[in-house]
Formats: sequence, C-alpha cells, structure tokens
Amino acid sequence: MAKVEMTKKAARQYENLPLIVQNRLIGAIRRLAGWPNVAGVKALAGDLRGWYRLRIGDYRMRFFVRGDCIVIDKIAHRRNIYEN
Repeated sequence: MAKVEMTKKAARQYENLPLIVQNRLIGAIRRLAGWPNVAGVKALAGDLRGWYRLRIGDYRMRFFVRGDCIVIDKIAHRRNIYEN
C-alpha cells in the first residue's frame, strides 16, 4: 500500500470542481493507494517524464512517485492538465 498525498495547489483545484467529479476523484485516489497495480495510469513523456496521469472522465490527475508515497500535484480538465 502506498501513501497518497495532495499538494495545496491540487487540494484547491479539487475543491473548485463539481461535487460529482470530486466523488469520482475520491475513488481514484483510493485506487492509487494500491500502487503500482492501478489500472488506467499512464506514464508521461517529454518534459513530464517521471510523472504519471490518471484519467477520470474529462479530468486528469497528475502525480509522481516518491519512494512509497504518491504525490498528486495537479487536477484539471484534460485540455489544461499538461500546461505548467
């Protein structure tokens, strides 16, 4: 089991989402605790090498792995997730 953390920025992004999306994200965060056996995770490439994303409908959760801890740093709509 991995520990899942969220940055302050990601927590603010989460709070600003519609309630139905928040509920889906909670399920996805629980699934991330089973790292590395999580379906739907994609490793990113290029400038975002070392980062991963998990798709939740039209939204994406971007995260990285630090030891046995998963750090979620961005939650955004699919058109905005890859911008810094």
